[in-house]
Amino acid sequence: MKAAKFILLIISLIFIDETICAQIIWQESFDIVERGIWGDEDGVSINSNFDDITWSLQYQADSISLTSPKDYAKTVATSGGRFECRDIDGKITWISPEINIFDYQTVKLSFLAKETGSGKNEQTKGIRAFLKIDGTKRLIAEQAGNWGSAIVQEQHIAGKTLQLIVEMRNHYANDKVIIDEIVIEREQLPSPQIDTIEIVAQNQIKLIFSKEIDRSHVEKNNFLLTDTENNNIEIKQIEFLNDSVVLLTFVEPTYQKQLMIYTYNISDKEGNTTQKDVAEFFYIAPANSNDLIFNELMIDPTPTIQLPNIEYIELFNRSEKTIDLYQWKLIVNNNEIVLPTVEIEPQSYLVLVKDTHIDSLLNYKNVLGISNWKTLINSGATLLLKDYHNNLINRFSYDESWMKKIENSGGGYSLERIDVLAF
Repeated sequence: MKAAKFILLIISLIFIDETICAQIIWQESFDIVERGIWGDEDGVSINSNFDDITWSLQYQADSISLTSPKDYAKTVATSGGRFECRDIDGKITWISPEINIFDYQTVKLSFLAKETGSGKNEQTKGIRAFLKIDGTKRLIAEQAGNWGSAIVQEQHIAGKTLQLIVEMRNHYANDKVIIDEIVIEREQLPSPQIDTIEIVAQNQIKLIFSKEIDRSHVEKNNFLLTDTENNNIEIKQIEFLNDSVVLLTFVEPTYQKQLMIYTYNISDKEGNTTQKDVAEFFYIAPANSNDLIFNELMIDPTPTIQLPNIEYIELFNRSEKTIDLYQWKLIVNNNEIVLPTVEIEPQSYLVLVKDTHIDSLLNYKNVLGISNWKTLINSGATLLLKDYHNNLINRFSYDESWMKKIENSGGGYSLERIDVLAF
């Protein structure tokens, strides 16, 4: 390790499965509480909070009565979060954002409409739900009085944009009118759809369809690969592995990116056709064997001899491309550490150290602090490095005889690879 300025990175993990099946388009579970409107102690004012949410409320202040904080139309923590109206003496309208459904052949919608309490007056307690598709509004559900609980469902929705609009009314102090778990998702069709995406190589993905497809009219132009900014990524070749699995070879994009795969006019053997389908996935190219290697280990730092009095592991990127360690695994004697997003430039180093020892490496460049550090025991260990796809990239083992040589030399020396190119 050569002294230089350091970059401090502390572990923060986000888990994303490499096998993706994109189904849910939009969902609202109302888990951010105290969002909406409610009365005030003064009996007149209306309080509101719409921070960090995408939906809105429509109401006329002179047509509702919120005379205390117990009168409200807002999200609450009950049942993990839900939206409810209590004693509003009028009507409010809950409105979803305008949701883009153009990329899907058809979608379906569902949500929970519920009431509690004994109030039976259908004029003063109820709910009406509308769908607004491409600007045209239509009624899809209506409940009033004591209906209990109902799942509102609408299927085979097609268009460019969709909006859910729910009118809610409740004049009762001890009753509640509730909506929850709104889900808009891609509809499963009898025709073939993308079921699963697997990343198999640095420039290849495997598309697994929901059923066998008719190969006779499938070519490259039936597929489109883009990033989320709609930049096209060239598809070089398609290959059928069987009647429901297609291997796509493409020009490799950046090492890590959110991508969209579109299919057009894919038919099954009975002639059922999916005119358009889309799935979003997180692309991380698999690394090659020994792209990233264990270069230096400090196992027995005492007594110190020009190096810090701490254990560390130094990695070296032998490849010609930047490697992101997102979801890579460092395994020390079967003890696994999942690594965070941190980039290692080509022909560059990264030092791993226990997070509480960061201060000892202030003069070193590219240092990653790890909270669940595993001790490098003197009697020997095997270290493994696996990439995001769980491929073994590098392996290093040392035993007690190596350490005895260091101890006979007085300790304080690291184990360092002689030649990073010797593989």
